[in-house]
Amino acid sequence: MKGKLRNETKLWETKLNNMSELIEEIAKCQRTWMYLEPIFASDDIHKQMPTEGSWFRDVDTTWKQTMEGIESDPGIIDLIERENIKQSFEDANRKLDKI
Repeated sequence: MKGKLRNETKLWETKLNNMSELIEEIAKCQRTWMYLEPIFASDDIHKQMPTEGSWFRDVDTTWKQTMEGIESDPGIIDLIERENIKQSFEDANRKLDKI
């Protein structure tokens, strides 16, 4: 019994650490997205900064699709198991850092 409980505890520890890292990536993305979204809402900015505008559109799409998915299925435990979600937000944050 001790071995099974230890294994289950390790599994949950890993899952919680992964969720914590994902939540940090999402929060970082949210802060920057909220700041940049009104700026990149302008077509003039996209004309002046086409590369950055393209990066922002990519992030905006990731952000909106993920938030819609969370709204329809808000289970936090299942969130980390969505395919490539952490990698998507890490990529989004790299793009936002370049902007």
